[in-house]
Amino acid sequence: MSRRARVDINRFFDEFFAGILDGRIESKITRKDIRELLTSVRRVFLTQPMFLRLDTPVVVCGDLHGQFNDVVRIFDAEGFPHMRNYLFLGDYIDRGQQSVELILFMFACKVRYPKNFFMLRGNHETSSINKAYGFHHSVMTKYKSEALYENFQRVFDCMPLSALISDRILCMHGGLSPGLLEAKSLDILDKISRPLPDNRISADGNQLATDLLWADPDINVRLFSSSNRRGIGRMFGQEVIDRVRQRFGIDLIVRAHQVVLDGHEFFNDDASSGLVTLFTAPHYCGQYDNSGAIMRVAKDMGVSFKVFKPQLQNNNSSRRSKRTE
Repeated sequence: MSRRARVDINRFFDEFFAGILDGRIESKITRKDIRELLTSVRRVFLTQPMFLRLDTPVVVCGDLHGQFNDVVRIFDAEGFPHMRNYLFLGDYIDRGQQSVELILFMFACKVRYPKNFFMLRGNHETSSINKAYGFHHSVMTKYKSEALYENFQRVFDCMPLSALISDRILCMHGGLSPGLLEAKSLDILDKISRPLPDNRISADGNQLATDLLWADPDINVRLFSSSNRRGIGRMFGQEVIDRVRQRFGIDLIVRAHQVVLDGHEFFNDDASSGLVTLFTAPHYCGQYDNSGAIMRVAKDMGVSFKVFKPQLQNNNSSRRSKRTE
C-alpha cells in the first residue's frame, strides 16, 4: 500500500465524530477518505488469520445492525478499544439507521487497534444480503457511488469467519458444520481461502464457510438438517454441539445470528448445553423490546454477561425471540 493511500486514522476519527455531531457523516468523510480506510482495513484483515486465536480477557459482542449509539454505550460501559480487547461476531450493517456510520467506525477501530479489536464476518456482510436489507441503499443515499459499495464488499470478503478464545471458547456468527465432526483439528477453520465472495460461499464444497455464517441450532434436530428456514445453511442439534466440544476440548460455543429476548440465551435454555446465542442490539429495528447483551471473558476464563436494556420503548413492539436474522 502506498504512503499516499494510507489512511490518516487520527484525522479520520476527528472528521468522523464531527460528521456524527453534524448529523450527516458525508459532510465530513469523503469518498476518498472511505476508499483509503477500506484499503487499510482490508490489508489488516489479510495480515491476520481466517481463524483467530485470542487470549483473555476479552469482551464478545453479537449483532449490531447499524445501531451506532449502542456501540457507544458498550464502550462507555466497558472501555474504549485502547483499554479492552473486543471480539465482534458480525452483522454490523443493515436494518439499523446508521449502518454506514457504524461500519466506518468499526473499521477505523480495527486499523487503529489491530491487535485487540477483532471483527468476524456475519451473513449480512455478504452482497446478496446487504444489497437487499439496507446497506446498499444507505451507501447510495449518502455517497451515490456503486464503486464505493463494491469496495466495502471487497473488505467483507476478507474478514475472518471464526475465533477461539484461550483454546476453550469457539466463536462464529452462525453455527456448526458437518466438516467439524470429521476434522482432526480446528485448523480446518483457517484453511478457508480468501477473498470469499458470495458466489464462493454458496458454491458446492464450501459448506463449512456457509454454515459458519448461516447455520442455526434447533432443539428438534439431533445431528444436522439441510432444511433451514432461511433457505441456506444447516440446522444442527445438541449431539453436534456435544461432539464438537468433546472432539476439540471446547467449553463453550458462542454464536450470534438470532434475536433473543434478553440479549443472550443458552441453547434449550440450559447452560450445560455448551452453546449460547448472543445478540447485542437492544430495541432491535425500533420494533422489538429485546435487550442486548455482551459476554465478558475474564483472564481466568470466567464468563459473565452484561445486559443493555432498550433505551426507547415502542407501543407497537412485541416480545419476540429467535427471529431469523
